[in-house]
Amino acid sequence: MRLSESFSQYILEEIILKNRADKTKRNYISCMNSLINIVGDIPVVFLDEDTIIRWRMQRERMGHQASSISSDLSKVRCLLKYLKKRGHEVLSHHEIELPKLKRKEPVWLKSEEVQQILDVIESPRDKAIFGCLFSTGARISELLSLNRDDIDRATMSAGIIGKGDKPGTLYFHPYAIQLIDDYLATRKDKLRPLFISGQYRRITVSRVEQLSHIYADMAGIDKNVTPHIYRHSFASDLKLNGADIYDIKEQLRHSQLSSSNIYVHIADKNRAYNHKKFHSGININR
Repeated sequence: MRLSESFSQYILEEIILKNRADKTKRNYISCMNSLINIVGDIPVVFLDEDTIIRWRMQRERMGHQASSISSDLSKVRCLLKYLKKRGHEVLSHHEIELPKLKRKEPVWLKSEEVQQILDVIESPRDKAIFGCLFSTGARISELLSLNRDDIDRATMSAGIIGKGDKPGTLYFHPYAIQLIDDYLATRKDKLRPLFISGQYRRITVSRVEQLSHIYADMAGIDKNVTPHIYRHSFASDLKLNGADIYDIKEQLRHSQLSSSNIYVHIADKNRAYNHKKFHSGININR
């Protein structure tokens, strides 16, 4: 079995048949193409440590980021583990070492910076989109997939199908519901999508990404503001206001607590202040 065949089998059984995201499929195909372009479509039994190292070093020479290389190495590990379970004599996935990555603190916006951005937005639709991103912590794809009738105003929530096709719930602050209502009041159509383009189609993720940069520049925010930054900002705001890390995990719909722990650094910066404010201390003069 050659690399192309083994990847195709993995993609079919572990991604397509399990209804995983299209993005996951594309990422595995990209990984396969990268590996084959550098080492050839060799039999998978010939994939050894030296071949993996050669692939990795070539990627580094080509200027690929360490995070991208690490992600692809992880995909090859998953492939080898899958093949091993099916009785193929292949390299153990434990033999592939992943590069150690420097942990980057997430870029995030303070609530006042979000307000600055909302203040420069004149479009009711765009104001609602970015207000809702900060209010809910939604992934941009989750928010843009909503329909009008998904919003339950009694509970100020909306059911979604999130990452990995897992059901979840978005919770809206009253200000976000008001922004949605202000936007819908300008709509004359009866289309179901909550957010539509000027062509009366569901607005795309790429368009919102463009708008995110435009409005941040207009507001004078010197940060690389993407739609996902609003999700980081939502979590950061929860942490700064005392939310428990386990609750943040549930709010973000993370499957692993480690994915949420990145936001703990925000509380770390206020640790000295919080120690003085909340620790009761003792009376040493008694």
